[in-house]
Amino acid sequence: MWCRGEMLDVGFGREVHRAIDAGIDEWDLFLHNALVTMYGRFWEVGVAHCLFDKMPVRDTVSWNTMISIYASKGMWDEAMEFFEKMLEQDVEVNIITWNTIAGGYWRKGNFNSALRLISRMILRGAYLDPVAIIIGLGACSHIGAIKLDKQIHGYAICSSYDKFDNVRNALITMYARGQDLERAYMMFRLVEEKSIITWNSMLSGYSHMDRSEEASFLFKELLLSGIEPNYVKLRAFCLFVLGLQIYNTVKSFIATIARRQIFKNYLLLWNALVDICKIRKGCRS
Repeated sequence: MWCRGEMLDVGFGREVHRAIDAGIDEWDLFLHNALVTMYGRFWEVGVAHCLFDKMPVRDTVSWNTMISIYASKGMWDEAMEFFEKMLEQDVEVNIITWNTIAGGYWRKGNFNSALRLISRMILRGAYLDPVAIIIGLGACSHIGAIKLDKQIHGYAICSSYDKFDNVRNALITMYARGQDLERAYMMFRLVEEKSIITWNSMLSGYSHMDRSEEASFLFKELLLSGIEPNYVKLRAFCLFVLGLQIYNTVKSFIATIARRQIFKNYLLLWNALVDICKIRKGCRS
């Protein structure tokens, strides 16, 4: 059944289910869980839920499977309702389910609930992994929970997760949004393999705080780093540097780009600059 669920062979899966119904009087827990999982993969959420309700005994796999099914379909309200029932019945929750629900709150923009769930994880002795820390930092950065974000950062340090680049990216975003650009820049420099997300987080912080010199310098460093962002991201980066609040640096910035031979054939860059110059007054290509 698991194989058929993976292959999404709906017809054969239902035939197996009918054969089980006809030939087995008492199902064991493993069989019940396998059927719930199979129908979840078939997108038959109602059937999966019905089978779950009929289970005489449920274990942590049963609950976690149903939550995973609802979450994978974007049915967050149902997933969260199941999660609360799971806690009420004192069923063991694995870290994947904790993170799934916390991430669901985050996606719905309910950052306070995401943070409350992270706190509940800690109180119940749950192990925070890098995913939980990233969710917590992301929620903190949206609501400005400065005290809590530093506590989560401390937890990351104690767990050695602050050495992971994706955690550092979350820290950069958090400190940049919290207007602590010096600390954000320190985290930025610690990232060895800087992705577009890393650069974007730092540039966004500088742009938001009208730090024109730093934004211009960092943008040029990005272009020299060898990373080639797509046109949409490149245009966004140009807007950071050529934004209205830093108008006085525009001509200097373009002149610097024009003098560097390395950018001579960088067509995406020139298209982005020309595009932006068209919507600005006083800027000539």
